[in-house]
Amino acid sequence: MISFNYWRGALLAMLCAGPVFVLPLFFVSMPSGGKGAYIGPLVFALLLSIPFGAAFAFLPVFFGGYVMALWGSRNRRARHPVLWGVAGALMATLIAAILIGLARGDVRVSILFAFAGAVCALLVRLGTRWDDDLAPAPLNAHQGEVK
Repeated sequence: MISFNYWRGALLAMLCAGPVFVLPLFFVSMPSGGKGAYIGPLVFALLLSIPFGAAFAFLPVFFGGYVMALWGSRNRRARHPVLWGVAGALMATLIAAILIGLARGDVRVSILFAFAGAVCALLVRLGTRWDDDLAPAPLNAHQGEVK
């Protein structure tokens, strides 16, 4: 069986979950004039969002990362980053539907959750390694030749 290591990507995704969620909210709610005046609150909001986002994203990131890495160890095609992004977006959208309710949910909130879920899943994929990872392909036909 092929073993995998995904903890680096999961840790990165947990630390980035809050800022990835807060940053679009901040830019959507910002007035058009005086953009320089909002740097201080933006930095404060991003720093404050790191621990809360990490606590909220802990279970989905570690559970989803484990399932996707396990699937990738059994099927090479499951390692494709697009598949990871789609899986993260679907998982986060399901969590949003559960949290805000299916009937009264706002579509914008679901889109925000899907965006954050896709980015976090791609960050987990970025840090995931399998034992049978292939060496990168040469950039040109002459690379690696002995003369």
